[in-house]
Amino acid sequence: MLKKATILILLLLLCSLCLLAETYTVKQDGTGDFTTIQAAIDATYVVDRDEIIVYEGTYNEQIYFLGKNILVASRYHTTGNQQYIDDTVISYQSNPSLGVVNFSNGEIYTELKGFTIQDGYIGVNITNCDSPKIQNCIITENTRGIFIRLAGGPSFLHPNIIDNKIINNEVVGILCADDTYPSIVNNLIDSNVIGIIANGVDIDGEERICYPTIIGNKFENNTKGLMLELAIAQITENLFVNHQYVIFTQGENIISIRNCTIYDNQQFYYGLVLNVNITNSIIRNLTHPISQNFQISYSNIEDGYAGIGNIDEYPLFEDPANNVFTLKWTETEKSPCIDTGDPDIQYNDPDGTRADMDALYHPHEVKTYDFPDGNTNNGWKWLCFDILDITMTGDNNTVDPLLDPIQYDLIRGYGQRVEFYYEYPNWIGGDHEITSPQGYKFRTENACEFDISGFRCEPGTTFPVLAEMENWIGYFLEETQHVYDAFYGYLDNINKIKTQHWTIKKENGSWPLDIPAYTFSPGDMVIVWCEHDIPNFSWVNDTPREPFNIEEPQSFSYEEESDYIPIYMSLNPEDLPTEIGTFLDGECKGATVVQDTSAQICAYIMENQGSSLEFEFYYGGREQNKRIKEYVIYDPETSLTEIGSILVENNKDCYYVSFKNEPASTPVPSKLEATNYPNPFNPVTTIAYSLSEDSQVLISIYNIKGQEVKELTSGIQPAGNYNITWNGKDDSGKDVTSGIYFYKLKTNGKELTRKMLMLK
Repeated sequence: MLKKATILILLLLLCSLCLLAETYTVKQDGTGDFTTIQAAIDATYVVDRDEIIVYEGTYNEQIYFLGKNILVASRYHTTGNQQYIDDTVISYQSNPSLGVVNFSNGEIYTELKGFTIQDGYIGVNITNCDSPKIQNCIITENTRGIFIRLAGGPSFLHPNIIDNKIINNEVVGILCADDTYPSIVNNLIDSNVIGIIANGVDIDGEERICYPTIIGNKFENNTKGLMLELAIAQITENLFVNHQYVIFTQGENIISIRNCTIYDNQQFYYGLVLNVNITNSIIRNLTHPISQNFQISYSNIEDGYAGIGNIDEYPLFEDPANNVFTLKWTETEKSPCIDTGDPDIQYNDPDGTRADMDALYHPHEVKTYDFPDGNTNNGWKWLCFDILDITMTGDNNTVDPLLDPIQYDLIRGYGQRVEFYYEYPNWIGGDHEITSPQGYKFRTENACEFDISGFRCEPGTTFPVLAEMENWIGYFLEETQHVYDAFYGYLDNINKIKTQHWTIKKENGSWPLDIPAYTFSPGDMVIVWCEHDIPNFSWVNDTPREPFNIEEPQSFSYEEESDYIPIYMSLNPEDLPTEIGTFLDGECKGATVVQDTSAQICAYIMENQGSSLEFEFYYGGREQNKRIKEYVIYDPETSLTEIGSILVENNKDCYYVSFKNEPASTPVPSKLEATNYPNPFNPVTTIAYSLSEDSQVLISIYNIKGQEVKELTSGIQPAGNYNITWNGKDDSGKDVTSGIYFYKLKTNGKELTRKMLMLK
């Protein structure tokens, strides 16, 4: 409790400090709080955490932060307008020991953002302060752009140099000296004599090492990219183009280079080679060949290089002539540097895929497609390939070679109109092109898997869904969704939806209300039947859900087949088993775990014409299993019921049975029920409801205050299932605002209220 109280007090203090922070303006025309930057910093009432916003102009002054931990920024900070950086200039002819801007009084969190800093001997001087941040500045036409040093100050300096343009400085862009730890990230370092100098010092035999972290920078047109002496340098994801020397060293250094692109330079390295480690990098188009004295692995080196994982192939850049060094990955070409870097997981690209060999990785995804052995689901798996090397077209996505990794484990693969398998030495159906909108059924003998690195099909991709036939389609969206949400807008035209482990279909023209929270997840295959052609179907990408998982029965053993007939069951609440199995000639043909009074069995009975189905109830040890040979059978087309047993017919696509005491209870709703889909919605939702008896019905919409917004229907309706839509308008025809609403269903003294959410 004491720890929690202390944390709470600290949070409150921090919030109070943020609330007390002030913003001041500097305008040369006198309309702001100050006319000079230094006057704003000097003001006694400008204190830590305050902000000084500087308007456009050329400020001929030398800036000192005086130990204040404040933000000094151009209007770029509040607008993001690049022009404000160009037009807000600090210019001063400083002497060799001072800068145009000076951090030298123990500042810790001071920030300088969005200025052009020019014409000084030193542009930005960082001495004896801990962690200042220089961001989004142009530092140009100084002798030294940025100078970082201790000069007898604190033990270490940790300045952050981020997103700047450090260009056209006479001697060096950034000079780091002594025991400093600069983070130099995402800068353009261009047309300086030396891009970065990092040098420690040896004072009376005591070495003071410089530790630069250099990440994501673009080095261009400097004479020397890096000059290092007594440095331990981490050089990661940098681009080096057009240098006489990429790295020039004096004395001893430890250099780690990872994921760098080094292209069109004269000489890669000059100096004493002691400890240089290079991985995941490209080094090509050098005037002088690279020395064989480095430790290089998993890199693309022109003319080859001894080491693990190295290659010598043209990298396939997008447009190197115009300095576009992104690796190419199109429908016809893929860079050999993609996904061929160090396979050690610690070096993975930011998107989680295996490391590329370059500084500018190509964002993509990797997915493992796994398949069961013959003892799991009899080896069957329904799926689509939601991640493919080339999204929709291209030779790479034909069965051969895409499925080569599982050729010996695959018994058969089936598409809607295709069959493929491997028969040594060739693939049968190997020229079939696989795309993400297609669904497939696979049967494998052994458990197997393979990875695909590639791209997800665009969410708005369209493809045809045709009437009066099975459509095997792939769900390739990134988010899991409820079945009704994914098909929103198409449900009136669709009759049946089938996946590997569940099926739903319309009953008397309406979709069932009491289905579980069935969902589609990326890579699922779905079979759809519709009344009319949908030439340009596309998945609705709206409301993410948690995946719905079908619990596997434990008390019945059966083998899956390529297809099944669903059996929909109504159960007696007074006699609920734990699991139910269906049997044919003594052999189990499917089973399910019981959750409530409605259940569904996927019955693998496609080839058993005329055979009689029995059911077995398992009670989890509470009582003895019960075998049921006769039950209520319901025909939804005629609304007739009979007591007997199902004789399997190959032309039937489903069966309805009831184990309740009264046969007539199967087709008639047993209670007042209602739901709406989609939910959340924008701007239309459908309210589906069931009446167990002829009723006087009133359905109205209410807002969160309990005020009636819209009356949808009023009158007498017979027992049955109904749908009614609300278009998001009130009684006056005006659109309602986003928020929570309620629909209330009143019938014969009964009342039911449900919540729904409109999102715009």
